[in-house]
Amino acid sequence: MAFNLRRYRRAQRVSQEELAHRAEIDRTYISSIERCVYAASVDVVDRLAAGLGLEAADLLKRPEPDRGANKKSASKRKPRTKKGNPIVEQRIPRSLLGTCEHSLFCTPMIS
Repeated sequence: MAFNLRRYRRAQRVSQEELAHRAEIDRTYISSIERCVYAASVDVVDRLAAGLGLEAADLLKRPEPDRGANKKSASKRKPRTKKGNPIVEQRIPRSLLGTCEHSLFCTPMIS
């Protein structure tokens, strides 16, 4: 539902603020629904659909799979830490690896 809500809202060039006014609900609630933080009740789904001039069933339909439009951008993204910094992969030189008999399971402590 969140994906459809955002897709239809953006297609109609309606802001969250405007949709909130039309549906008589809080803008932050619409934002939370679109981010899948909260689930919407049947009443709220009906009010959001009416605010967009749609049927509630349109918002509840399973979205069609994307035909690869975002696959390129998703594969180019680098993993990031919680603070948004890129994760840098560090390689440990073989000379620093231990000679432990469990070397496949042991990792050296580097400070």
